[in-house]
Amino acid sequence: MKLTCRRILPLLWAAALAMLALAGCAPAQQQPAQTPTVETAEAAAPETTPAAEVPDFRFVPLGMSGAATGDGFYEVVYARDAVSGAGNLVYTDFASRRRVYLSADPASDHQSTADTSYLTSLSGGHLLAADGQHLYFARLGMTGVRQYTADTRPVLLRMAADGSGRQSVRLPDGYRFVSSGGLLTDGEREVLLVTAASEDGAATLLAEPDFAAGTLTILADLKEAGIPAGALSLQGWRDGRLLLFGWQDADDGIVQVLYTYDWRSGKAEPAGSFPADTAALAFDRGQVWYCDTAADALYTYDWLSRTEECVLSPVRPEGAPEVKVTLSGCPAPGLLRFSAAGPAGTAQTWYWDRQAGRWFPLQLDQGDKPVTLEARTDGGYLLHMGSREVTYQDTTPAGESYTNTMQVPCYAMIASQDLWEGRADLIEIRDEVYG
Repeated sequence: MKLTCRRILPLLWAAALAMLALAGCAPAQQQPAQTPTVETAEAAAPETTPAAEVPDFRFVPLGMSGAATGDGFYEVVYARDAVSGAGNLVYTDFASRRRVYLSADPASDHQSTADTSYLTSLSGGHLLAADGQHLYFARLGMTGVRQYTADTRPVLLRMAADGSGRQSVRLPDGYRFVSSGGLLTDGEREVLLVTAASEDGAATLLAEPDFAAGTLTILADLKEAGIPAGALSLQGWRDGRLLLFGWQDADDGIVQVLYTYDWRSGKAEPAGSFPADTAALAFDRGQVWYCDTAADALYTYDWLSRTEECVLSPVRPEGAPEVKVTLSGCPAPGLLRFSAAGPAGTAQTWYWDRQAGRWFPLQLDQGDKPVTLEARTDGGYLLHMGSREVTYQDTTPAGESYTNTMQVPCYAMIASQDLWEGRADLIEIRDEVYG
């Protein structure tokens, strides 16, 4: 593999890099297999880099369960020949309340590379990101291998919101993409993190994929920029600085740490630390939330000014019993999920909608099927209602047809007021993928 270096990394080290990869398989427009190229770009000196060169990036989160925009929700499902490891891109349209293959041909069977929804391999898991302009699909690929095959190589796929115009960047042997956080984009270019193994331990690199050339440019080694070795994820962008999150060992235990990386200077510096045993963090497209269980308070944290603001105390709905409440995620902008300890070791999930300024539980009775909130819709929410079993016609290796079954996810929509007041007045989504 040829390395074109504007800022040369040691060749022996570069050859040993182990990296994260996002993969998808393009249909008719996919590029032919090729040996990926990695370039390393020289970081411009701060005194010669004008502020005008700072990109107008926006942060887009990467998710394993799916990716939402204001208009709909993207997800990946296994193809009907599940043993093959192939999959399909699926889209739920909020306005029409339909769940369909992300396909240019509705009459297709969607089970081959002739279809724009088809993905030939989901090896190692996948991530999705969407910003209304582009959809990104990442196949993570197999771990613990130094040489990938066509079906196990990590790949990052970019396409239009309707699934057309696929472009891909295949990652070299050993490289992997970071499987949490997000990426930055200005609509033309993207920046994200990859990891690599070296003799000094794991390295986290800032990288830019070039979809036209099918190459990956390494912009910076974050350890060299001033961040100690350790797992990092990209969590935000503001005023020419990247927000990075990681975990590190300290004298008094594990701590959660924040760093900023300055695009102009190429330097990183600490932006905050939080003890893992008393503080739970969640990220909302560059905004940092943390819940201090010892103080029973929820804070927003400004990672540029290093200041905090208490927004809730105590952290529970009015009249709720005084139990331990833990911040467990941010499923949609301005919406936080909390886990509350219940009687006899049970747990309850509460949501706090900052836009509405109110708490609400998820009290829909679905038996033993877990119900989770996946996204905001216009005037409500998208709910994941567990799974159901469907039958379909499959084919044995010998070519014989038989009836097979698989578990598939179920979704419904609900108006905000109905969910807040505990009314199970669900809005049906017509599933045209599984019927």
